[in-house]
Amino acid sequence: MTAMPRKNISRRQAPRLLQRTFYALVGLWALVTAGVCIHLWWEGWFLTATEQLAETALDMTRRAGLSVANIRVTGRNMTSGEDLLSSLGVTQGDPILSFSPEMAREKIANLSWVKTVRVQRQMPDTLFITITERKPYALWQYHHKLALVDETGAVLERENLNPFRALKIVVGEDAARRARDILPLLAAQPEIERRTDAVIHVGGRRWDLKMANNVLVKLPEDDPGFALAQLADLQAEQGLLDRKVAVIDLRLPGRISLQIAGETQKDSPLRISQSRKEGVKTQ
Repeated sequence: MTAMPRKNISRRQAPRLLQRTFYALVGLWALVTAGVCIHLWWEGWFLTATEQLAETALDMTRRAGLSVANIRVTGRNMTSGEDLLSSLGVTQGDPILSFSPEMAREKIANLSWVKTVRVQRQMPDTLFITITERKPYALWQYHHKLALVDETGAVLERENLNPFRALKIVVGEDAARRARDILPLLAAQPEIERRTDAVIHVGGRRWDLKMANNVLVKLPEDDPGFALAQLADLQAEQGLLDRKVAVIDLRLPGRISLQIAGETQKDSPLRISQSRKEGVKTQ
C-alpha cells in the first residue's frame, strides 16, 4: 500500500494562517465586549425606568390623597420632638405608601429616652407613634462627669441635669447598672437617705455612703440593708452621724468601727437597740 503524501504548509501560507487566527480572536473579543456593554446599558435603563415608574406611581397615590397629613404622638414627655421627627424620616405631604413603619421604629428606638415604641400607618393620611419613655433613676458620676441614668443604667442625658438634682448620685464604673441594688435599701431608711449625698460603688462588690457632713459610711458586701437599718437605729438613739466622726465602718459582722475626725480608726462600744441586737455584738 502506498502511503499518502503529507500535506505540508509552505512558509508563505503560515503568516496568513496566523493573521486569520488573530483577526478571529479580535472579532470574538469585540463581540463579547459589545454584548457586555449592551447588557449593562439595558440593565441601567431598566433600573432607571423602574425607579421612574415607582416615583410616578407614588406621586399619583399622593395626589389621590394617600399622603402624610397627620402625625400623632402619644407618651412623649422628655424625648426631643426634633429628634423624633428626624428619626421618623417623613414630613407632611410625603406619600404614605413610601413610609416604612419598621424602619422608623428601629430609628426611634435608638433615642436615649425611648424604652419602647410602636409605629403604625393608617390610611389614607395618618401616622401613629406610641412611646414608653425611660424613667430617671439616679445621677451617675464616672471620671468626674455626671449623667442621668434609668434603673438599668442606660444613659438618658449628659447635659441640662439641673432638673434632676434631687436624685441620688451613684459613683463608680459599674454604679449606674448596680444602683437598683442599693438605692431601694437606702430609701427604706428615710433619715439616712436624707443625709446621704452620694453612694460609691467600691471594688465592684460593696457600697460606701458619702454623707452631707462628709462622714464616710462603709457598708458590708453581704446584707447592706441590715447595716443601714443598724445605722438608722444608732442615729435615732445616739445621734451617731452628728458626732465628730470621719468614718463609720460597718463591714465586719457584729462590729462597728469609728474613726473620729483627726484620729485613727478604732472600735467603739455603741449601744444597739433591742430590735437590732440579735446577731450583733459591739465592743
